[in-house]
Amino acid sequence: MAKIRVALVGVGNCASSLVQGVKFYQNATGNRAIPGIMHLDLGGYHIADIAAFDIAEGKVGRDSSEAIAASPNNTERFAAVRPTGVDVRRGPTHDGIGRYLRETVIESLQPVDDVAGILRASGAEIVVSYLPVGSEIAARWYAEQALAAGCGYVNRIPVFIAKDARWRERFRERGLPLIGDDIKSQVGATIVHRVLANLFRDLPAQFWQEQQLPKRAAARAPAINRQTGRRQQQVHQRDLGRNLAGQITREHVARCRRAGRRFGFAQPAHRRLRCREALSRSVAPQAYL
Repeated sequence: MAKIRVALVGVGNCASSLVQGVKFYQNATGNRAIPGIMHLDLGGYHIADIAAFDIAEGKVGRDSSEAIAASPNNTERFAAVRPTGVDVRRGPTHDGIGRYLRETVIESLQPVDDVAGILRASGAEIVVSYLPVGSEIAARWYAEQALAAGCGYVNRIPVFIAKDARWRERFRERGLPLIGDDIKSQVGATIVHRVLANLFRDLPAQFWQEQQLPKRAAARAPAINRQTGRRQQQVHQRDLGRNLAGQITREHVARCRRAGRRFGFAQPAHRRLRCREALSRSVAPQAYL
């Protein structure tokens, strides 16, 4: 079966889950539903790692199979990944480290590599950006490198690239795919919030207030807006991906609140939800209403 040659930007917890997932599901076959996988065969393609970039001292220069387990990564190990022969190369930092994470992430002293040149030399076809949330300058810089190397780009953080008509046109002119912006966990806060939005819409109830904390910037709002047909009230926005004080934990906690009018306008309909998500794509998150 054909493989897609993928380059990873950022070898953190999410990249670790992806690399382990490729190993875990590599021999999966059949047409029956497989837990955790939406499409086993995507147009006849599987994935093959071909390049990886990071800035952390314990990751740069190491095989990607070792780098995915290097500190500060702490996602659950659910697959034994053999050496891939793909060493993590040094990328530029730009705004990829928030002020609090600078106390946790030690930057590599290695010189910055020629990212576009490495992408071309490796034969990479798709660049998957797993940069920290809030890395706006770095996300756009890597999109430029993907264009220069003739690669498609998957932006998995909420920075407006795929939603920007100018970026879409540039990739379209080169005949390259551009996907984004942001990627939701399988049963994370945003997708649970969407289900709750559908419930209010089907009642029907008239909204007057919606919240999701943290919002992870404005790029996440359209996912909810499509369910409700209205714009979210931006009550609070905080970047927890880059500026998380204290230790990096194994959980992400988000809170959602929805309020609206229902039958007879007698009593407001309020629903509060707390979603606690483990930092492992093999463990189902828990949600409480």
